[in-house]
Amino acid sequence: MKAYSIGRDPSCNIVINDSTNVISRRHAILNVSSNGKMTITDQSSNGTYVNGMRITPNVAVAVTRKDIISFAHISQFDWNSIPKSDNWKTLAISAFSVLLIGGIAYFLMNIDWGNGNNINKEQNIVAADSTKRDATPIDSTDIKKKEAEKEKEKKDSTESADKSKKKRNKKSKPKQEEKKEEPKETAPKNRPLTS
Repeated sequence: MKAYSIGRDPSCNIVINDSTNVISRRHAILNVSSNGKMTITDQSSNGTYVNGMRITPNVAVAVTRKDIISFAHISQFDWNSIPKSDNWKTLAISAFSVLLIGGIAYFLMNIDWGNGNNINKEQNIVAADSTKRDATPIDSTDIKKKEAEKEKEKKDSTESADKSKKKRNKKSKPKQEEKKEEPKETAPKNRPLTS
C-alpha cells in the first residue's frame, strides 16, 4: 500500500501552495492499495470534501478517480499527481502468457514426431470387446475391408440359399411316369405285320 500525504508542508508527497494558510500543513492522506483501491483520510481543521460532501476527520473514505476532491473548498485535487495502477496490464500480460504457453504445450503434445507428416494423420480407432480385457487398434481401412467382407458373405449366403431352394423345388416335384407307348397297329388284323 502506498500512502500519499497532501498539504502545504514541503515534506508532503503532494504539496498544495496556499498563501492564506486555509490548507493545513498535513491536510489529508490518500492510500492506494496494490489492487488499485483508494481511500482518503482528512487530517485538517478546515475539512476535505468528496463530491461536495465534507468527510469525517480521521476516517478513511473510499474514493475513485471519478470523484471530485477539494481541500477546504479552495483547492481541487489533481488526479494526475497520482500514478495510475498498472495492475490490469500486469494481469492481462499474465493471462496472455498463460494462454500462449498452454497453446504451445497443446500443440507440441499433439505432433506426430514419428513420420514427419503432421497434417491429416490417420487416427487409430480402438475396438474393444467388453468380454476381453485387451483392445486391439484398428485403422479405418481395416474397418472398410471388414464391412466389404460382411457384405460379400451376406450376398454369397443369399445366393446359396436361393440355389438350395431351387434344388429342393426340383426334388419335391413328383416324377411323371412316362408311359411307354406301344406302336399302334395300323394294318388290319389279318395282315401280317412287317417291320
